[in-house]
Amino acid sequence: MEKRELYGGAVEALVPKNFIDVSDIREIPDHQEFFADLYDTQEALIFELNLYDSNVSDKDSAKFHFEELARCNEATSYSIDGVKDLSDEEVPNFK
Repeated sequence: MEKRELYGGAVEALVPKNFIDVSDIREIPDHQEFFADLYDTQEALIFELNLYDSNVSDKDSAKFHFEELARCNEATSYSIDGVKDLSDEEVPNFK
């Protein structure tokens, strides 16, 4: 893992060393930071800033934002298999 600056240095996060910054390859929206292992695992790590909506409970916010992305991208269909709060053990180094 290595420390990477996000959003021009406003935030830092630990990202696996083998993940590349996808913005070096293609345009990424300003509200996203996108890192990926394009060669071995095809895993990706995407940080996204979303607007807080006081009408949506914290518990429902992930589902709300996913549905909003689907709507904005004119998805013809989508599904959510589940939403889960992750423990510190499941995402160590993400604080």
